[in-house]
Amino acid sequence: MSSSTFRSAYDPGYLSTMKYLCLIHLNEGELAAMPARDASELNARHLDFNDGLRETGNFIVAEALAPAQETTRVTTRGGRSTSPMVRLPRRKK
Repeated sequence: MSSSTFRSAYDPGYLSTMKYLCLIHLNEGELAAMPARDASELNARHLDFNDGLRETGNFIVAEALAPAQETTRVTTRGGRSTSPMVRLPRRKK
């Protein structure tokens, strides 16, 4: 088995290739201020990108994330949370 293949967690007898996540981030303020025509063109380019991935068999799923004001950002440094109100489980030594 090469380093780019792995056994599927769903079917241990199935060898699969590594899958990757592509996260497209847009500044919400800039997007909201964008003229409708530009936003429509941007969305069309995104859909074309997805279609290209589908055609090559590399598309799995696309989903929009919730707006930033509805989410919680969790960051860690040295195993400790640097985000307010978030407690991470302690690591066993």
